[in-house]
Amino acid sequence: KFDILLDFLKGHGKLRILNGGCGSGELCINLAAAGHSVVGIDPAPDYIEMAEKNLSPFPDLDCRFEVSTIEDYR
Repeated sequence: KFDILLDFLKGHGKLRILNGGCGSGELCINLAAAGHSVVGIDPAPDYIEMAEKNLSPFPDLDCRFEVSTIEDYR
């Protein structure tokens, strides 16, 4: 599902990535598993809760989630 993006990012080293509208966090988790530092934001608290639950089996990944819009993120 994310192979095109993951293949494109290979060889770019560890990137800091902001994923706006992250939803359930699937893309963020895949990017973090590929070695990147990822922050996922979404304005819906239910999605952030789901993303954190999906991340919980992978405590060593450099990935976190926040309730925020792209306009309000700091």
